[in-house]
Amino acid sequence: MAPVLPTLLFPLRTIAERWKLLPYATPQTYQFSYRVQVRNPATSRRAALIACPLPPTLPYQQVRDVRYRTKPDGSEVEPRYHNRFDWWNVQLPAGGSLMIGYDAIVSVSPRSTELGADLPLRPGPLVGDRYFEVTKQVKELAAVCARGVLDQRAYVARCYTYVIGHLRYGRPISGLYRASEVLTLPEVDCGGYATLLGALLLARGIPVRLVVGFWAGYPEAGMHAWLECDNGNGAWAALDPSVEQLYRNGRTQKSGRRFFVGSDRVVVSLGSDLELLFAGRKVSTPLLQHPAVAGELDAAYANVTAVSA
Repeated sequence: MAPVLPTLLFPLRTIAERWKLLPYATPQTYQFSYRVQVRNPATSRRAALIACPLPPTLPYQQVRDVRYRTKPDGSEVEPRYHNRFDWWNVQLPAGGSLMIGYDAIVSVSPRSTELGADLPLRPGPLVGDRYFEVTKQVKELAAVCARGVLDQRAYVARCYTYVIGHLRYGRPISGLYRASEVLTLPEVDCGGYATLLGALLLARGIPVRLVVGFWAGYPEAGMHAWLECDNGNGAWAALDPSVEQLYRNGRTQKSGRRFFVGSDRVVVSLGSDLELLFAGRKVSTPLLQHPAVAGELDAAYANVTAVSA
């Protein structure tokens, strides 16, 4: 059962967000730093191609003054969601290491977008990817959520409430849980909340996309993932069920709920089940948040920070 006090305070927090009384309810500008430590654990010289995401320019996010620690060997755009990424051709001697990455100024605005009124609920599903699977079980659950519902806004609310009410937060992974896994596991991370909710919306013809980024303005810029759905009017509406559940359980003060996310996060990529093409190589990745590696070197975050500029 959710703690009583955060649940009672939730409507007051929503009012404070609308009146811009909370820091994340107003535009913020951050010094965003993305650092990757590349290492060669082998006993001989090794090489690898390392790709790192660049924060995209979006209606609610502006990026400027990108400065590199080590100049990349190239820049590319992922074709499906148009994610930008830089790549480095790194060669290291046995036991060697190299730090790569960049700094950028990122300005972020809060976004509050709801679905258009009276959008009819579609009977048929849209096709998802390997993570947003519209399986038989998802379709059956979607039918339960759609019972007595005629429009998309009510259906999204029903699915969102189901996800918050039935999932438990835990077991964070570097990749992405499949929707079918989420239905069988006792705990999943924020990405799992997003894939199940997204699969349920796809089952009734509502387009969705994963949003991936890092928290900003907090002591630690931890990873986060949430969902956006097509609002029917040419815009995307944010859905962040994991954070809303954590807030209602008294486990976070960060922003995030149905149709609102604050300026306390920096987006680094969109979409899931991606294929990156660079330097004549193709690398498949569930999401573009960690560095993508093609080769024989190890690459992991050394540090990601997003502090007020």
